[in-house]
Amino acid sequence: MKYVSHRIGDLELRRTENIKTNEHYLEVVEWIKSTGEEDYCYTILTFEGAGEGDHKIESVGERVNLNEEKWADLGILIRFGFEFLNKLAIVKD
Repeated sequence: MKYVSHRIGDLELRRTENIKTNEHYLEVVEWIKSTGEEDYCYTILTFEGAGEGDHKIESVGERVNLNEEKWADLGILIRFGFEFLNKLAIVKD
């Protein structure tokens, strides 16, 4: 899987590698600013294979419950993620 990273405000779409299986996947993370420490992020949702080249998104628990301002940004990142995965599937065919 090619590299991908798009960030809008505190949300980022990025390619990640599972350290146990070495498989790559896409996720959306939210960056948190901590006081006196380095910034950190946690996964909001992941893109999962749904069979026959299709994908779906899976929320990590209830983390996808963002404030109203971030919903539009999340929608844009989800669209970018699906476009990236669709283009990747075309290249593989």
